[in-house]
Amino acid sequence: MDGAHIDDDLIRKYRENGVAMVPGAVSPDWVAFMRGALEELMEKPTKMGLEYAYHEGSTRFFGDQYMWLTRPKFRKIAFESGIAEFAGALMGSNTVNLFFDQVLVKEPGAVEPTPWHHDLPYWMVDGEQICTVWIALDPVSVENGGMRYVKGSHLSGELYSPTFFGNSAEDDTFEETRYKPLPDVETAYGADDFLSYDLQPGDAAVHHARTIHGAPGNASAETRRRGYMLRVFGDNIAYAPEPGQAKVAVRPDLPPGAPMGGEYFPEIWCRAGASRAAE
Repeated sequence: MDGAHIDDDLIRKYRENGVAMVPGAVSPDWVAFMRGALEELMEKPTKMGLEYAYHEGSTRFFGDQYMWLTRPKFRKIAFESGIAEFAGALMGSNTVNLFFDQVLVKEPGAVEPTPWHHDLPYWMVDGEQICTVWIALDPVSVENGGMRYVKGSHLSGELYSPTFFGNSAEDDTFEETRYKPLPDVETAYGADDFLSYDLQPGDAAVHHARTIHGAPGNASAETRRRGYMLRVFGDNIAYAPEPGQAKVAVRPDLPPGAPMGGEYFPEIWCRAGASRAAE
């Protein structure tokens, strides 16, 4: 693993809380490479790129996803950075497949929050071994838009409706979802139910796809909040398309319930002798 140290205590925290911090998850060289790739992307986004800022006077809140499909530098990050290996350890999976990659950038003064949500209802998959690895490319705290998580919310068994992130130009059709709206998180949970992390560049926060999370805007006058995300899944994930999910760059030619994989959701790590790629 490239800098990441995963021990039993960290695995326990991930499984109990639905999120864990991995200090030094990627090396300074990888941080520099990711920053360079991201700056190029912000100049020329993919077709999935979006601008999320909508308040008058706000600054830039930029996002893009599925970059690895068309941008070689992001493919290199996904396949070679070592992120998949420690994600596999936390999930307890013998294999790790790439679901998609994503970036979100809140510039200083970008006031838009990331609304409370959890990821799984947005996605065309079902199963337990699926997570997001969020790599900090800047110092991150709640002040400049660091994520907050509801501890243990992945264990509730509840799923809630996806929520727009602020830009109504997204052509997702979340109103078609079968899930009920998320309750008011700030009042539904007590102070002890929330977790947040102060991250340094190269640190990671890894959260389960069922973990409720959100973030404030970037109230800092100087510090950017650049985050690179790798969304990955393990052994027990199946294709589960239904109305009300987020748009995707590509849909697999699979029947519902089939294991995910193939060209567009490739295996990027496996334990010795455990690969599913040849099946």
